[in-house]
Amino acid sequence: MMHKTDAAIQLIRNALTAGIKAGYVLMDTWFTTEPMLKNILDTGIHAIGMVKQLQQRYTYNGRQYTQP
Repeated sequence: MMHKTDAAIQLIRNALTAGIKAGYVLMDTWFTTEPMLKNILDTGIHAIGMVKQLQQRYTYNGRQYTQP
């Protein structure tokens, strides 16, 4: 069984092979992952997607921060 992200990449590649021209792929937070972005960029087109807000905290100069 193919993962949804793998299926999405395959659909993008099939569209490009069929002659459909695209400058970018727009996606929601569910698809905006490092492997997905890398695969899209490897096709030669840009990717636009919102990054998931994680609960990770970073310490800088003794203070805790989260990703905005």
